[in-house]
Amino acid sequence: MKKQPDFTQLFYEFFGSKPRKVEYEVRNGPCRYHDLVFLSSLIHDARLQREKIQKRGTRVTIPINRDCWELGLTPSEENGLKYSELHIADAILSVSPVKNIEWSFNDNINFSLEAELWIQSIWLERKNWRDEQMNVVLDGMDWRCILTVAEDDLLLKVKDKEIPYLYSVRHGVRAE
Repeated sequence: MKKQPDFTQLFYEFFGSKPRKVEYEVRNGPCRYHDLVFLSSLIHDARLQREKIQKRGTRVTIPINRDCWELGLTPSEENGLKYSELHIADAILSVSPVKNIEWSFNDNINFSLEAELWIQSIWLERKNWRDEQMNVVLDGMDWRCILTVAEDDLLLKVKDKEIPYLYSVRHGVRAE
């Protein structure tokens, strides 16, 4: 087998091992899909509430609380019990220019506006290769949010609002 780049190593090296605010934007052009993989890694397992999403003009901002996978697991101990936890941080996921937002939910589940939704993945899809629009798809267990955007001017970015912290340190209890 030929040698290939180690994207996990690149991910950890680029974002570093020290907690710091992350700001990451998907570039347009040939790097778009590579950047999207890194963005997906940054927001995987992030939590959001639909009621907190804002749309101003064509810009949509989605407040999220993300697990900071780029910092890896931190070993901790409490009362002689060893465990590992992730740093977390409040952040904003921005998407523009958004032309339409569509939500879908599993038929037998009713999600309220304040329900906490966990992001499993994010990707781009195009219905027709000639179309100048594409969809940014946020996907979770039993739910999906499709944001229709203009391809050429796409802005897709995550920006931390705070320095990542361990839940147990800030709240004085072990994360479960």
